[in-house]
Amino acid sequence: ILNNNGIDISAPKNALVRAVFDGEVTSVISILGAGKVVIVKHGNYRTVYSNLDDVYVSKGSKVTTKMPIGSLLPSRDGSLSVAHFEVHEVLDGEVKQLNPALWIAQ
Repeated sequence: ILNNNGIDISAPKNALVRAVFDGEVTSVISILGAGKVVIVKHGNYRTVYSNLDDVYVSKGSKVTTKMPIGSLLPSRDGSLSVAHFEVHEVLDGEVKQLNPALWIAQ
């Protein structure tokens, strides 16, 4: 069983991923099967962007709303890309999953 704590968004092949809000990059890591992952801190909130191929930021980077943070890996068949996006709230050491759709610019 696969536990998906966020949303997957289909996008054109190698599309850019942009920050949803001003913040600071706290982590840039690689996860087997999820490509590169960028975590951005926005006060008590964390946004997680995964399935990245190239990353344009590093730990400690300040990001602004809609700033490109990376590009997506192509899908297995190479026809498109899929972004994985999560939002977490951190209060008093407790982590709560939030609805990421509410953070996405229309």
